Amino acid sequence: MLKFGWLLVVVLLVVSGCGGAQGGVEMITGGVEMITAPPGEGSMTPRFATIPGGPLLLSWLEETGDGHALLFSSRTEAGWSEPRVVARGGDWFVNWADFPSLCVLDGSGQSLAAHWLRKVGPGTFAYEVRIAFSADGGATWGDSLVPHDDATATEHGFVSLVPGDKGRLLAFWLDGRNFATAGGESEVSEAGGDGHGHGSPTREMTLRCAEIDPEGMITAGAILDDRVCECCQTGAVVTGAGSVVVYRDRSPDEVRDISFVRRSGEGRTEPRILHPDGWATRACPVNGPAIAARGDRVAVAWFTISGELPTVKVAFSGDGGRTFGSPVKVDDGKALGRADILVLEDGSALVSWMGYGEEDGEILLRRIHSDGRRDPTLHIANASTARAAGFPRIALGKGEILCAFTDAGDETRVRVARIAGVPGE
Repeated sequence: MLKFGWLLVVVLLVVSGCGGAQGGVEMITGGVEMITAPPGEGSMTPRFATIPGGPLLLSWLEETGDGHALLFSSRTEAGWSEPRVVARGGDWFVNWADFPSLCVLDGSGQSLAAHWLRKVGPGTFAYEVRIAFSADGGATWGDSLVPHDDATATEHGFVSLVPGDKGRLLAFWLDGRNFATAGGESEVSEAGGDGHGHGSPTREMTLRCAEIDPEGMITAGAILDDRVCECCQTGAVVTGAGSVVVYRDRSPDEVRDISFVRRSGEGRTEPRILHPDGWATRACPVNGPAIAARGDRVAVAWFTISGELPTVKVAFSGDGGRTFGSPVKVDDGKALGRADILVLEDGSALVSWMGYGEEDGEILLRRIHSDGRRDPTLHIANASTARAAGFPRIALGKGEILCAFTDAGDETRVRVARIAGVPGE
């Protein structure tokens, strides 16, 4: 059960010395306040989407009498809008780590896309990606489609959606079609304790992508990496130089470091390791990277274990993701991961992550400057470290920072924390 009051006030004082903000740089000084939000009882897996210059959109899954529904609400200066239903179903694949999303395709916020996951066979990890479009800001949604063409009863998920060219949608996902046997079923082992299957040495999880227009035409389908970690989230952004997708790779020696692929008018690059952490593990960590961008300024946050020390790191790029600088350690110890990231106007980044507290877990936030300086850590809330707590997400609103997370207490419910003021904006 989460242990927070209605108002948690945390004031960060300007500090000097190693690791602190220096030179009078503006810091996070607002209090942390739990605010009323639309998600109801049984809600989970929150995510944000942003309309450029407009309101934030918060999406989440919610239990219904016969299944689940994907809903969203917009946050304006007047507060939260009445929730709208994107889709609902009784045959969905619902998972703490692999969850739906919204994507804003135009500056008006009228053109939207959404994805969710649907079971397609008796196997635990036999599910497909479903994508739908709305042309009226989410008031109505068209028929959903499947972006992958293999029709196998295998795992397809961990989706990232970003705007493509000319109103199209660019989708990235992990694709388990190579796990299929001759009969089309999935050949996986559910051992390992991470909540997802593992392929055999000859059947690998792949990273794939496709472009989709609102009429359902799927083009530019491609495989980006033919051997990746089986169940870590992907992340993607659009920069001035094209799109960048980040993911946890998997070498023949079971090193599971973070890789990235760029797509531009010149084509796509080969996968590249963002930083050689050298984390070798035979089990999927279920702890993928997060990426954010403003123009050509890109920042990536990720969890790794280096020298047996769990760590959250961040690395910056100033050239649209072509190259990244040396990583900066984000946490102060006892990191659990589940990171998210935002890039501020001045090029610094806000990184959220989960760590182990004195009694249970906690959600933390820190501003990291592109030159490596670190502001003090802000405590957002106490939280369970159980899988049901999911992955906290952060977003920038008008004059505020929001953090949405799943309260995995007696009654599972999405909660939202607010911090007034945005540094560097």
